[in-house]
Amino acid sequence: MIAEVATAHAVTYLPLHERQMEELRQADPPPIPYREVTPAAGLGVLVQRAVLRRSLDTISRRRNLVLTTDHIHQNSRGAALIAEVIDAGLLARNA
Repeated sequence: MIAEVATAHAVTYLPLHERQMEELRQADPPPIPYREVTPAAGLGVLVQRAVLRRSLDTISRRRNLVLTTDHIHQNSRGAALIAEVIDAGLLARNA
């Protein structure tokens, strides 16, 4: 639906959701229930980063998350995927 709206308005559509879903299917991670991000959860990531000196990728791995640290904020793999989608979209647009 979003792609159709983008096409109708001559706007470039970046299939990020589709690429993330493809990446998750290929990784086949164990099911993890989504939890709303709360201030305490956000603080947990900050404590792990600042106090425990854990990388975002380590935090993700410890939580069995593939693309994010907390279902929202990207780790390096998630950020690289976003960059690839943007790059491909810009190349297609300029072709």
